[in-house]
Amino acid sequence: MKYVRQVSLGGRIFAVETDAAQLLENYMEGIHRRFAADQEVVSDFENQLGEHLWEWRGAKGLVVRMEDVERAIALLGYGEEATAQTQGRGYDSGKKVFYRSLTNRKIGGVCGGLGEYLNVDPLIFRLIFGIGLLIAFTSFWVYLILWIVTPAKEFPSRNE
Repeated sequence: MKYVRQVSLGGRIFAVETDAAQLLENYMEGIHRRFAADQEVVSDFENQLGEHLWEWRGAKGLVVRMEDVERAIALLGYGEEATAQTQGRGYDSGKKVFYRSLTNRKIGGVCGGLGEYLNVDPLIFRLIFGIGLLIAFTSFWVYLILWIVTPAKEFPSRNE
């Protein structure tokens, strides 16, 4: 039998298994320590964490499990990019990282990731790869290599 605690996160109340609640508490304490000077960043982390858990479990009335919390923490990370911002380098330092999209994908997420990376509609890249596949088979190999070597990431929906 597992015990459940009520947790308020990002303005929502969740039923969370006690071990998962402890992990959430430790994670948020670490975020609070890391960004003590910037409460807006702390609030963003809490809101994003709450959004993910609500989407996966809370909206369905399900108890948040340890796996859900671990998955959300893996998506959010521990604030490496936000730490760069607090150290003066900022998010707009010119360094962008290309990821495959897990939220906007048809096959492997390469075109969705390219669209997110270049801020262009992924349909354009899908058309380019499709036409390239018909004309010269090399686009297949380019797509396949990008699919294999590019890490995946969930991007927030542009509709929100």
